[in-house]
Amino acid sequence: MGIKRVLSVYKWATMGGVERVLLNRAHAIQEADLNIQYDVFFFHDSGGKEKFREYITNNGLDSIVNVVEVINQDYDVIFSIDTPEILDIVDASKTFIECHTSYEKNRTYLKTLPSNIRGILVPSEHFKQSIISEVNLDLKSKVRVLSNNVYTQSNSTQHSKIYMKTPILYVGRIDRLKNVEDILKIFVQYNEIHGDQLILILAGNVIEHEIDLETLLMKYGIQDRTIYLPPLNFDKVWDLLKFVKSQRGVFMSASLHESFGLSVAEAMAFEIPVLLFNNVAHSNLVKHNDEFLFDRNSKEKTVGKLFNIIENYEVSSGIVEKYSLMLQDEFMIEFKKIIS
Repeated sequence: MGIKRVLSVYKWATMGGVERVLLNRAHAIQEADLNIQYDVFFFHDSGGKEKFREYITNNGLDSIVNVVEVINQDYDVIFSIDTPEILDIVDASKTFIECHTSYEKNRTYLKTLPSNIRGILVPSEHFKQSIISEVNLDLKSKVRVLSNNVYTQSNSTQHSKIYMKTPILYVGRIDRLKNVEDILKIFVQYNEIHGDQLILILAGNVIEHEIDLETLLMKYGIQDRTIYLPPLNFDKVWDLLKFVKSQRGVFMSASLHESFGLSVAEAMAFEIPVLLFNNVAHSNLVKHNDEFLFDRNSKEKTVGKLFNIIENYEVSSGIVEKYSLMLQDEFMIEFKKIIS
């Protein structure tokens, strides 16, 4: 089979979650030695394009990925993530529109898609069910799943144990939907019951018109038990995950809704046990294992689950590693089907 020419498109170059998806796919193409020319096109540079190129160079992806400034090739397959504008300049019959956004107001474009597009891709089966009513009747049969994959550098840990306390980590946007306050409540209750055993690490962009993080930390009296880190480059996120794993830490997410849960999947790839709000995306990532899921109105039970994870750390770590490997296999099977 000849070389496949594949184009991925996104509206903004920001080095956020979508760019992470694009680069993860590039790593997967490289590791599977697929015969693919993989181009990426951004409509607007929002400060991330140079960092995207630097990542490609620094991680040995130059022979796999090419960031193009104009679209002047006839591609075999086009993937456009939440960017329907691409349909004005490419062949719709070769184009998959990928819907990844959990924010319903940002999905209104689904009703405007032409019937001759190749298909609509979503990152999980549950997300397919949640957006199917937003898709026109003639496109419902074209909605299919392409799960996200996760690439990590070697997750071997070089750090010695330096914390007397167990780190609880959250990485991602800090806004109302991500519901970080529930993590704070669980954190406080755990320390009240088990004697100041935890330290909290929050890393990500605070949406200030929705969340006043400093006031929130003062409300729960945990300013001196919390480390806040601004958004990190992907390589630095890996360093943070390696460090938290070396300190036998736990990743928590209380996000109310997710299309997939990429930051959770990344933590699992580093064999970090997770404790997650029981939404469908989170449940799918941990294969519906209730030991890693919590509900909003059962803080005491949640504290008990967190205690069990920490006390049985190696077992919990091994379980999430197994789930992570299953996720990688699912992505590659689906991806090969779609491009062929």
